[in-house]
Amino acid sequence: MSLRTYAADEREMLLVFLQRQRDQVVCGVADFPEDAPRVTTPNGLTVPRLVGHLRDVERCWLRRWFAGEKDLAAFGLDTDDLGVPPTPDRVPLPELVAAYVAESRRCDEVVAAHGLDDVAANGRHTLRWILHHLVAETARHLGHLDLLREAAAGGPADGPVDGGATVITPAPAVRPRTGASPR
Repeated sequence: MSLRTYAADEREMLLVFLQRQRDQVVCGVADFPEDAPRVTTPNGLTVPRLVGHLRDVERCWLRRWFAGEKDLAAFGLDTDDLGVPPTPDRVPLPELVAAYVAESRRCDEVVAAHGLDDVAANGRHTLRWILHHLVAETARHLGHLDLLREAAAGGPADGPVDGGATVITPAPAVRPRTGASPR
């Protein structure tokens, strides 16, 4: 992010922050090991599924719901799903990343053609709201990506479980001490 960005208008800042998050996703998976699909969370999140989800989220929010493009697959993102969900764990990670980058570029074209106060074709959100949401959504999943990378590198994860998959276990819940006075 350049110093110029700090003095940018809202639109430019939103787009820079979104692109920064996208770039961190791409960089975060650039050297991920071949067995990336085998590293998973207890609910089944893998690096390929995460990248595929982010691609689908951008497609749905910007092209399907905002721009009103028809016949775009949602794959679990709404009740009007179109098509059979892909199995991203079987697709090479570089191919998924390329699809994510290509989808982001198509979405950028939609953003470039509209103002921040324009309302989505579905009448529910402004482009401003959607861009803020995409920054937050992508950043949230970058945290998941960090955890998956740590697990793949032998970080804070249990050993092989379920046929050799590395499963990240949640930390135990922290309970307040009883009888302690608040500070």
